[in-house]
Amino acid sequence: MLFQLMDKIRRKITVKFEKRRRVARKFQGRRILPSVMKELNDISRGLDIEYERIDDMIAEVSESVALGGKCHVTDLANRTCTCRAFQVSGKPCKHAISFITGIRGVTIEHFVDDCYSVAKFAAAYAPILPGLTDMSQWPSVNKEFFLNPPILRRAPGRPKVQRQKSGAENSKGKGKKGQHQCPICKAYGHRWQSCKDAAPEALEAYAEVAKQKRDKRKKKSITKAICTTSDQATNGTLPLLPCPSENETALALLSCPSDAIQDDVAKSTSSKSTSKSRRSKVISVVPDSPAMGTRSKK
Repeated sequence: MLFQLMDKIRRKITVKFEKRRRVARKFQGRRILPSVMKELNDISRGLDIEYERIDDMIAEVSESVALGGKCHVTDLANRTCTCRAFQVSGKPCKHAISFITGIRGVTIEHFVDDCYSVAKFAAAYAPILPGLTDMSQWPSVNKEFFLNPPILRRAPGRPKVQRQKSGAENSKGKGKKGQHQCPICKAYGHRWQSCKDAAPEALEAYAEVAKQKRDKRKKKSITKAICTTSDQATNGTLPLLPCPSENETALALLSCPSDAIQDDVAKSTSSKSTSKSRRSKVISVVPDSPAMGTRSKK
């Protein structure tokens, strides 16, 4: 039921608030949360950044070539930096930290925003959620109306069986739908013939495999054509010949000229016409025969 779900969520929130209030009491006497200070102290170790002072609280900070070689201006008084990480997060960026560690009498803690303070943390979890009895002890209320469920109507079209997947989800663990994947570099959007990252040996190997597949398809089509020709020649009057194998087909094409095949087709056509003429002969019947009793007389 929905009530049971909401009551379970309420209990979890109540327990969490009480636990955070106990943690806030342990942090009394500190200004910034220990987890935030640990993160900033880890950033301050091993910084390969140099700075040149412009004023007491303003400096021009230069990164090393390994970090990009960029130059930024840091203003500790206004808590700003041209990299904008100081303004967005409220915590000193690596450029500001390198400048702060070179100034005597100040620490990184003095330039962290108040939203990370212990006082704000304690104020966020100070409210106490009231307790709640079970549903059997609730007072009964006469609503004077009955709320009927909504009338459900069948949506037009065929009902969907599968759920709609998000853009970050891949279908059956494969790549992007509708794009061909190169078997050499495993990238999408091109085939192996136009792969720029492929080695010449790989291209030659895939070309040989493609040639073998083409030859196999060609032999299969020739075999099918010969089997169809033999079926048309027999047309049910002659016994069907077994379909030759690939090797027999190739030998037959090499040894048997095309004129011989045309002669076989001509013979089969003439035999077909002969059988039809035999069937089309009219059988004469005597008018007084019993067979005429079943027909209408004119």
